Amino acid sequence: RWAIDEITPESLFQIGKLKAPPKVVHLVLATTCVLLGYDDASWSGICRALADPAAFRQRLFEFEPMGVNVAQHRRLRKSLLNPDFEQEYVRSVFQQVYPMAVFCRACGAYLSESRSEAGRRDVEAIVDRGDSYLSFSPDLRKMSPAALQSVQDLQVTRLDVGSIHFHGWTDCRGLDFDSIITLEVGEVLVYPDPKTKPPPGEGLNKPATVTMFQCWPPNGSDCLKDRRAQEKYRRKIQQMTEKKNAYFLDYDCLSGIWKFQVEHF
Repeated sequence: RWAIDEITPESLFQIGKLKAPPKVVHLVLATTCVLLGYDDASWSGICRALADPAAFRQRLFEFEPMGVNVAQHRRLRKSLLNPDFEQEYVRSVFQQVYPMAVFCRACGAYLSESRSEAGRRDVEAIVDRGDSYLSFSPDLRKMSPAALQSVQDLQVTRLDVGSIHFHGWTDCRGLDFDSIITLEVGEVLVYPDPKTKPPPGEGLNKPATVTMFQCWPPNGSDCLKDRRAQEKYRRKIQQMTEKKNAYFLDYDCLSGIWKFQVEHF
């Protein structure tokens, strides 16, 4: 609370006059703005935010640490790990920025206590795997831990390969999608390791619609020319789908798109 009270309109005015701020000043201001929900953390964007000190301070007074989403928390932790983000050093560089450094450090300490280490790892397993080939709709990277608890109509996609649309509400906390879902051309696996598969209706083992791309007939050129051959191969795909206890929706030789539904995986 002390830090918020010390962030006065006068100090915001002094900061906003800086044309070429020291790096640590920009770092502290950018981190603060991200926490407060400002979209533009460039120096010009920060100056625009500071140009309305009343609105800026209103955001400070209304700030709720538990409302910090995953992306904001990640940015805060990255900033606090920067050696320059040391409160006394910040004070020595530019006194008016010191209360914001205290504010950010206090937020980091509070979140570290309130979100257990295991809980943070569980959330980050979803969103922090930079090598992941999967994308998500809605975007899990922008959702808070509370929002991840109940995600409606989640769709997981691998570009040009396929997608899985999970029906209803899904609790995404603690799910490592890269290890749970395998999407390859002509193949979809959810919980490839049976030992990790939960009972039907739990986790991602639930009703879903699967769309697969590039599922071409082995003699594709012949199928494209012959409607009877297309229909014959479509029936073959339907039978194969039903043997796997899935509900066949559609298959098109011309587009290579195969759609089906499952009650669980």
